[in-house]
Formats: sequence, structure tokens, C-alpha cells
Amino acid sequence: MNPKHDLSTLNAAVLATLPLLGELPRGFRLQRHPGNGCAGDAPGFPTYFTRSVYSPNGNEPQRGPIMVIDAGDSTHRIIATADEWGEGETWETIGARRKALMLRLYTPLPFDHPRVQAWIAATHQHLQHCYVDEAAAAEPLECGKPATIIFPVPYYKLRTFHDDPRFSDEWRTKERAAIDQHNADKRAAYTAVATLDNHRAVRAIREIYPEYAPTAESIAALEAGPRPGDWWQRFATRPTPAECTPPGWFGEHRKTDWCQFCGSVDGVQS
Repeated sequence: MNPKHDLSTLNAAVLATLPLLGELPRGFRLQRHPGNGCAGDAPGFPTYFTRSVYSPNGNEPQRGPIMVIDAGDSTHRIIATADEWGEGETWETIGARRKALMLRLYTPLPFDHPRVQAWIAATHQHLQHCYVDEAAAAEPLECGKPATIIFPVPYYKLRTFHDDPRFSDEWRTKERAAIDQHNADKRAAYTAVATLDNHRAVRAIREIYPEYAPTAESIAALEAGPRPGDWWQRFATRPTPAECTPPGWFGEHRKTDWCQFCGSVDGVQS
């Protein structure tokens, strides 16, 4: 475990109820860097501290623990085993059960905490113009789930009239009118979906902070603001450019351009 990781967001009481990982069999190992399915999760969410267990051939073991979570003092607690699959279960049921465990393990930071505000900014920047079409009003379901639409309507969702001298004036007029109507209908459908409550970033933030009530203006300011870097995911404080020593999977600190870890640009933090 990286000693700089801030594990204070893990619920110690719930963590203590999980089985302690003992010595792994010969040839087995833990995932080198922590984090499974954690992209976009709130600061310090348990998914940032999970590690998969690998067998000697590099696969998931067929028996015993398959995923653990850092518990401090170089210890790990078991959060998933190979025999967790019950008869008739699917990835959806397994995923829902794991997410429920993660939520029980999580102690959210206060809403106004700097890490939370950095996460909110990063979430809005990553999900700019993304909206959930819950009612399939603008686009059909994607694999049975609500589609994500981009608003304003992207060009590839609109039709364009391409003229040709071989067209008759009657056909040309009719086709232009049909295309204009198609585009007007598409814009109207997307506009109806593109509300603050359907914004994917807003929904993601409200899963942890249901009181989140942004305005269009505040969202625009976050989207146009400085990128905060990713330090807030596992660490307690934002390092200065001089202090920035990213974990191995981030690479080196960027002295020029944007540093993905500390968020500085050309060595200067906003």
C-alpha cells in the first residue's frame, strides 16, 4: 500500500467485518496498483483501493479471494471470492451487490471539502454536454439501458442536403423540406432531454451528494475552469508542483504542459 493514501474515507467498522486476507498461495500475487472500475468515482471511494488477486498464470483464481481492499498497515480485507456467484446470477446482480458493499464501506467527505470540489470540477469537465435519455425520448435504448446523448446535437445526428443537377426542382424542394423537418425534430427531442436533472455529471454527483443543485452558469464555469488533476482520488491534499511525485501509474510530474496528478500547468497551479 502506498503510505500516502488517505484511507480515512473507508468506514473502519464495516471494514473490520470483512475477512482478513492471509498469506497467498505460492505464485499468487495482488494487482500492483490499486483501483478497479473506479474511474469517475467520488474522492476516496473504496473502489480506488481495491486490488485483484492473480493466480500464477495471471488469471483470476478459481477458488478463494479474487479481490481485496487495502485496510492499512499493509493488510487487506477480502471483498470478493470466486464462489460468490450463485445459481442464475448475472453480472448485473453481482455488480449491484458489490456496489452496495462499496457504499457501506464509504464515508463521504463534506460537500465543501477541497477534494469534493475538485472531483465535481473534474466530473463536469469529463462529462461535458452528456445527458441521460431516461425515457428514450430522443434515442432508442442502448442494450436495454438509457442512451447517453450529446447536446447541442452533434453534426452526425443531423442530415445534410447534397444537391445534384440531375435532381428535379420538385424533388429538391421536397427533400430539403424533409431534411429540415428531420433536423428540427431531432433538435427538439434533444433539447427536451438536455435538462440539468438529466446531466450525467449532475447525476453522478447526486449519487453521493443529493443536495447538489448547480445552475447552467455554474456548470459552464466549471467546464471552462482549470483542470484539477487526479490527486483527489486517493490523497488527502493537493501537492504543489515542487512536491508532486505521482504514483507510478501516472508517470513523471509534468513540468511543462498539464500535470495529470497535481493539475499544474507549466509548473503553476490555479
